[in-house]
Amino acid sequence: MTIRFDTTLAPEQVERLKGTDPEWWFHSVEFSNATSPAHPKIDFLEPINDWKWKVIMPALSRLAAGKRVLDVFCANGGFSFEAARAGATEVLGLDHDPQRVECARFVKGLLDGSKVTLPRFEVADVYRLPEVVGEPFDVTMAIGGLYHVADPVLVLRNLREVTSEHLILQTARMLWLPGSWGRFLTVRHVVDSHPDGRPAGVWKLSVTALEAMLRYAGFEVVERLSIPRRVARRLGWYGAVCRVT
Repeated sequence: MTIRFDTTLAPEQVERLKGTDPEWWFHSVEFSNATSPAHPKIDFLEPINDWKWKVIMPALSRLAAGKRVLDVFCANGGFSFEAARAGATEVLGLDHDPQRVECARFVKGLLDGSKVTLPRFEVADVYRLPEVVGEPFDVTMAIGGLYHVADPVLVLRNLREVTSEHLILQTARMLWLPGSWGRFLTVRHVVDSHPDGRPAGVWKLSVTALEAMLRYAGFEVVERLSIPRRVARRLGWYGAVCRVT
């Protein structure tokens, strides 16, 4: 997934772009005369991000126009910028990682003065979303982050509190089992990581379990965002458009 802007950078801006940390660039960004450095795991990330873009953009384009859009787990802002280009009146991107937020703001700075609607970006804790966000947004995106948290029910309830119309959800690490099942894991490098480096807890959920949590939180699944079954199982993928109930 490469986010492309029809913007020509000045020579000094190109040099600044070249000098950025490749770890920043979860989503690649391309300008008219320059491209962001390649993430060290680009061969792993790009196919996953491409599927996200193919499946999520039709829903986002349909729902974002004329709406206030919140992008939780925004990484370096790829879908935040796409929401703005889809006609959102306001976009706020949130992520727990200061470096990713710094990268998103860096891109915003390169686009400042262009005709592109520019999102805002902030560092935020998903467990304290209502405190950070304030007035609910019309549309919320939660792309690729729910499987990184130890308390998905609390996070979903927080998402409901900051959403007035629709949630666009994509997650992974699903259990492909019939019935309502969950498996608790301890892993590293997630939203809930301990400062001392100890493993954090996360859940693998079946589709039935996840959709039960969505209903409990106050969402109704109105559309599943499907990809080929073989790919969904390999990536542990689940996607849906949900309506606030």
